[in-house]
Amino acid sequence: MKGAVFNGFEQFVTERFGLSQWQQLLDKSNFTTAGIYLASDFYDDNELVTLITLLCQAQHIELPEALRDFGYYFFDILYRKIPPAPADQTLFDFLRSVDKVIHVQVKKTDPQAYTPALFYDSPDDKTILLRYVSQRKLCFFAEGLILGAAQTFNTPVDVTQTSCQHQGDKDCIIKVELCQQN
Repeated sequence: MKGAVFNGFEQFVTERFGLSQWQQLLDKSNFTTAGIYLASDFYDDNELVTLITLLCQAQHIELPEALRDFGYYFFDILYRKIPPAPADQTLFDFLRSVDKVIHVQVKKTDPQAYTPALFYDSPDDKTILLRYVSQRKLCFFAEGLILGAAQTFNTPVDVTQTSCQHQGDKDCIIKVELCQQN
């Protein structure tokens, strides 16, 4: 995983739980990196999973909640790195562009980068079903990214999973529904 994700996680932890919590996670993890992650380098995915798991234990929170919260936080960091969205782009337009535009650009910039595959279906104009396919099984992180995008696009949504690899399903299906506006 790219060091930029680790850097974002460090920011998330220090802003939400304090610098001492970040240091405690590093002390307990005993990684050779000692918490120094270069944004452009690759690191073992298991290091991030370990850090998140240690955070969950320290803060008494469930892993899905921690991943979702981190994804929500991290969306803003990612969004600032891409060209501005067209003024008329909707949340659903943006979500559909992730795999076809953003992930393609990521691969052009860094051919070694691993991105999840995303497949879309829209059963109606208020719903998008996103099939998330990834060996990393970070679907809850993806949910958080979607919620962060919804916040950025000022579009209230409900996000649920109709199937999930963590429940033994082959892939994760993330259902994004527009909330009723009064």
